Amino acid sequence: MNKTNLRAEMNAKRNSLDDEEIINASERVLKNLFVQNELVSSSCIGLYMATQGEIDVGGTISFAKRLGKEIGLPRIVENKIKFYRFEGFDQLKKGRFGILEPIGGRECKPELLVVTGVAFDLNKHRLGFGKGYYDEYLSKHRVFSIGVCYEWQLLDNVPKEKHDMQMDKIIAEDWVIE
Repeated sequence: MNKTNLRAEMNAKRNSLDDEEIINASERVLKNLFVQNELVSSSCIGLYMATQGEIDVGGTISFAKRLGKEIGLPRIVENKIKFYRFEGFDQLKKGRFGILEPIGGRECKPELLVVTGVAFDLNKHRLGFGKGYYDEYLSKHRVFSIGVCYEWQLLDNVPKEKHDMQMDKIIAEDWVIE
């Protein structure tokens, strides 16, 4: 299956999830995420604000803050993804794709990047949303990347191209692929 068709199929499934399914799966993924050495050892953690049924990693913000971590959230600037320090939920607004982004704040460089996606495979390849923002960022910055997903988003193989970046780890409800 090509990227376009796989995206359509996987996005339709994700968009059909009810709130209870999203909350339950997200809690199980976060339970796995919170025990990862990379999260504990990083001073700045790059997250995302979930939309359209994605795994909700928002609970990581309060957990990381209690550990004294800085949180960076993505904002698209001049067609590139950059991370800005999370200053509070009242300092977020919907950006170009309807996703909450920091209004201002200072730019930060995550040591750990928690990444969503449309699908992942058992070799830690990620199928993103088609704009290449995360692939470009990962190709230019030394950062440990963890893809988070529902178990049904884990496939044997996803279509990939030369520019597609591999994750360092993938976490689903009951899986951690290292």
